[in-house]
Amino acid sequence: MNITGMLAIGNGEPCPLCLKEGDRKVKNVFISQPDNDILKHAIKEHRKELSQELFGGDNEELTK
Repeated sequence: MNITGMLAIGNGEPCPLCLKEGDRKVKNVFISQPDNDILKHAIKEHRKELSQELFGGDNEELTK
């Protein structure tokens, strides 16, 4: 597996994967905070998109 991308999210920033879900208005955008886990959110809600961003493709092991 090769890492081909990077995803950096600071405290107080919205989840970029929530925002990428099209032009529809997203009411409950996840906001990264010290007391919540952006990685758990991304894995649970955006598994395929996360795999695409980090590894540049549809990695079967990560998208199950």
